Amino acid sequence: MGKTCKAPESIKGFPQDAIDQLGQKIEDFAEDTIFHDYTFFVGINPTISTFPSRASDGTQYFRDATGINTQLFIAFLATNNPNVNVQALSIQALMAGGGIKNPDWMIHRKVAQDFEFYEVKPKSSSGTREGNKKLLFFAPFFALNNLPYTPGIKYNPQDREEIMWIETKGFFETTITLRWSRTLPGLIQYDVCVETRLRQPGRVKVKNPFDAVTLALLLMIWLGIELAPAAAI
Repeated sequence: MGKTCKAPESIKGFPQDAIDQLGQKIEDFAEDTIFHDYTFFVGINPTISTFPSRASDGTQYFRDATGINTQLFIAFLATNNPNVNVQALSIQALMAGGGIKNPDWMIHRKVAQDFEFYEVKPKSSSGTREGNKKLLFFAPFFALNNLPYTPGIKYNPQDREEIMWIETKGFFETTITLRWSRTLPGLIQYDVCVETRLRQPGRVKVKNPFDAVTLALLLMIWLGIELAPAAAI
């Protein structure tokens, strides 16, 4: 028993029931959960502000919901930045071995001078490696195209958790939570925590010392604690 937190791929026997209950892959659930926590933090409704929609104050998000929305990303950049050469970026997007990478999400909020982007990866060696590769791509890409976007620092969660699944079997209860932190500017990393503990027995009012001894014996049996043999007289 206890609490273990690891990247999802590192947890052996990850409960299939939890995946079925979520109705989506863990990485998709993680990105959705973290994105909506971020939008709550900045106070912008993503329903009315995710490209091609735009909030009344001009705020607009790009969200890479499928991972292959490069043309949509280019359209977002061009809509918010008249200097963007759409034809050149479209050609670059088709280049073998190069192309254009999409951030998981980006905000263009001129009224608050907020032009940040974020990438979400598992908290693992491979997740860190892939996250760094994305960050290293964006710095020169935005500089060469004279774009204002920078790795996000305003949203800085540290060990935020959200319950994904609670499973009860017999005397044990297992809680599975998603936990995430910002590990670098622009990079949010998550892991999954699995905590198993004994279910708490119902409270029983003890009326006298004899009842107290009886209750103690029942709890020991319930917890599987063996009684020590009586000492010889």
